[in-house]
Amino acid sequence: MANKTTLNLGSALDIVHVGDLKPRLTTALEKKPHVVLIADKIERADTAGVQLIYSFMQYAKEKDIAVTWQKPSDKLLETVSKLGMSEALGFV
Repeated sequence: MANKTTLNLGSALDIVHVGDLKPRLTTALEKKPHVVLIADKIERADTAGVQLIYSFMQYAKEKDIAVTWQKPSDKLLETVSKLGMSEALGFV
């Protein structure tokens, strides 16, 4: 899909990094009708990080912007599963 924006989430999706990540997510929504979240390097994830991504995905859905994942790390999948958010974040 040519009309997409990719966003690398880095190595941590946690409370320490949500403040820096939020404006990057907002900018991604302004660029293209499809956002790809690259999550292959995530080594740490927590509730705050998952909540931010969930809110981002809900907002994107309201604006009819597709969000997909590219290579989610095992750590991210494990954390999302423990929080009961796998389906909400599109991993099921």
